Amino acid sequence: MYNREATIARAEALVREKMASYDPSHDALHVWRVRRLALKIAETELARNNNSDNPESIDLDVVELAALFHDLQDHKYVTPAPEATDPSTKSARPAAAQTTSEEMLQIMTEGGLDERRAELVFFIIKNTSYSTEKKLRAANPSGWTERHIRCRELHCVQDADRLDAIGTFGLFRAAAYSGAIDRPLYVFEDDSINAARTAAELPHYQPGDNGLLPRRKNQDAFSSYQHFHDKLLTLKDLMKTETGRIVGQRRHAIMAAAIEAMDTEFDLADFP
Repeated sequence: MYNREATIARAEALVREKMASYDPSHDALHVWRVRRLALKIAETELARNNNSDNPESIDLDVVELAALFHDLQDHKYVTPAPEATDPSTKSARPAAAQTTSEEMLQIMTEGGLDERRAELVFFIIKNTSYSTEKKLRAANPSGWTERHIRCRELHCVQDADRLDAIGTFGLFRAAAYSGAIDRPLYVFEDDSINAARTAAELPHYQPGDNGLLPRRKNQDAFSSYQHFHDKLLTLKDLMKTETGRIVGQRRHAIMAAAIEAMDTEFDLADFP
């Protein structure tokens, strides 16, 4: 029988240990928020579905564990940079030990979670991220499978993670991550120094076009402002649950207003 109290306590301890050196954009507090969001989404969806002709089940225990574990193997953090020699340094690539799948599996199995549900937790962890979904959809139309489309637990965790990336928390997290990786918030049109950093530091970068707010001229890829246009302002349209779409619209509006205000302030258009 699954012992939720003991299993969650061990899972929380693992998150605290492994993410202790992570910057505030992806720390344990982010994980706690995603867990709360994922469970709230799941509970709201269950209440809505129970009133339908074909109610669907959502495993709340799986949602909770997947939300807790979802960032423990984030590629941005598990591979230390060559110069990251001080383990106390908070950065996007801290010198911290990678969490193994075996560590997570041990917590789940010793807590009484059966093999089928543990496998589902790993499936969700592997497929939660925005970049993973984007790659699967782009590489092969069948990469995003029927299982991805039908897995309600995955949808709850995905939407939760994306909701924490937008709105007011999204604004704070983008600023925190920019500080961690030394990314400028907003660049001048003639900023040749930062413009040159794009190719050198982000060779994998490919510009996007979300058709939302117009970008400013010559905002290079390596700026927070550009990141909002390339990713964060698109997330409201990628929500999988009805609950996520409703809340996503509200949080998107907060974020979009802030980006518009940034343009106004940079142009000094708020002066009398």
